[in-house]
Amino acid sequence: MSGFDFWEACRAAIAIDSTSTHGNREYVEFLKKLLAPMDFSVRTQEIHEGEYRGVNLIAEKGGGPDVILFDTHLDTVSPGNAALWTETGGDPFRATFKNGKIFGLGVADVKLDFLCKLKALEPFIGRRFRNRFILLGTFGEEVGLIGAKAFLDDYHGQLDFALIGEPTSLKLVNRHKGRACYEFRLPAAPAAPAGELVTLDVKGEAAHSSTPERGRNAIEAALEFLSALSDPPTGVCLEGGTLLNVVPESCAVTMPASERALAGVRPARDRPPLLDPAPLLSFWDAIRSIQRSLPKDTTWVCATVRTESDAYVFEFDSRFWEDSESVSDEMLTHLKPAACRILRKNASFYETSDAWHVEGLCGALSDIGLKAEFTAKTASTEAALFGQRCTSLVFGPGPSEGNVHRPNEYNLVSELETAIRAYESILRRLVAVPDVQG
Repeated sequence: MSGFDFWEACRAAIAIDSTSTHGNREYVEFLKKLLAPMDFSVRTQEIHEGEYRGVNLIAEKGGGPDVILFDTHLDTVSPGNAALWTETGGDPFRATFKNGKIFGLGVADVKLDFLCKLKALEPFIGRRFRNRFILLGTFGEEVGLIGAKAFLDDYHGQLDFALIGEPTSLKLVNRHKGRACYEFRLPAAPAAPAGELVTLDVKGEAAHSSTPERGRNAIEAALEFLSALSDPPTGVCLEGGTLLNVVPESCAVTMPASERALAGVRPARDRPPLLDPAPLLSFWDAIRSIQRSLPKDTTWVCATVRTESDAYVFEFDSRFWEDSESVSDEMLTHLKPAACRILRKNASFYETSDAWHVEGLCGALSDIGLKAEFTAKTASTEAALFGQRCTSLVFGPGPSEGNVHRPNEYNLVSELETAIRAYESILRRLVAVPDVQG
């Protein structure tokens, strides 16, 4: 391939930490250097929300009757336990090629998709565009779509078609679930002072929270353990989970050593607050009841828990289709005295438009031998926002289910190469002036 070395760029991109908690500024600066030889107007947009700080990257070119946008988010989830990244030698930031696959944090979700789009744009350097084209890299998709929201709040111009980059195995996604995230603050009395403390480390398996059946929830396992005890401890501290969109792979249960002779416990490293477990166990019974009564294909995942001086604090992630709800108000009444706060709520997405952009996109895929298959996705994406402004679809290389938001995330070398050809074909159909230089 002419222009920048795609595979070396992939290695460099994965080596850059652009987790949501760290920020993506370094990755944006790397991408700006790749954009420099191209005839784009490039700008950035600062994103600040709570603890999260990052940058949107916006590159624009051309003019015309329609505005076509390619979007990819540039942040990733945290890698979790690095030791579980066995395919990369314990380093999730080291891109590793094996048997036609590339492993590393963000190879599928979704940093390399942006590089595919940049590579596809190289043949169009110096070429006129018959429609306005925007290449957007957002920050904060993994923590509530905050970058996409900021872009749309700031951008008041015309938008006609948006293609959202996500791992879809090169299929077109025109439908995905909505998402609601809740915080529950459960008051509990401090336990009586205890002597020696021990901690039980409950292990699970990480997965994307939209497909919890592909993982093992360590927080739920810890709560099941406590519920099964005939004589619960007098005080408990629970700490587990990292992000709302990840099934937690670990949870620590700390309790008085005198209460329990258990295999697998270790001396507690510090003295966290211990609270009365009775409200906790009642809360968990109510949670299980709600989970059993949810509509079909609606998920409700306990993603994080922490123990404060006077309360257990839980965060839950729920996914639902457009014809169903997440958790009803009636269900929530069973969780009192826990105080409920909605952290975020994203609409579901269902694109039914037959605009010319969709026809052109399908034709572009056919031009390179790809079948234009439409499918649904369980995870939510930025299409939930762009779909409210314009015709939108989701597309990108790599598998999603059972792959992203867990160790040893991978993409297929062949799909990344095909994605470059696909984006180039789409640009020819929707944006570029045919065979005109200058």
